[in-house]
Amino acid sequence: AWAVMKFLGEEGYLDLAKRSLEVRERYIKGINAIDGVEVFPSDLCVLTIRPEPGLDLLAIMGGLFQRQSYCLPSFQPPSIKIVLDPVTDEVVDIFVRDLAEVIPLVRTGEITIDAIEPWL
Repeated sequence: AWAVMKFLGEEGYLDLAKRSLEVRERYIKGINAIDGVEVFPSDLCVLTIRPEPGLDLLAIMGGLFQRQSYCLPSFQPPSIKIVLDPVTDEVVDIFVRDLAEVIPLVRTGEITIDAIEPWL
């Protein structure tokens, strides 16, 4: 951490922190616009996405992984975690697009728990 701070300096660190907050807001806005999921409100640097009851968490994860959108599962309660960092807008857009594609497919049964199998 010390070496990174020396390399970035205070201004560089503040720029990255600001960018991380901007990314966070873009994720929240995009994810909350998807029917069937919501971002759990928190000030932490990890976003927690809660699927509506009845949507299979592992099916959602499998559908995301098939699209190369990677995130972390949490099982109690069922949720998806995204660790925030100052990524490009394209990364945010791709993840939100993929999640918006996957949720209805899980709801209709076109994506099932079997989708996660290659990653287990």
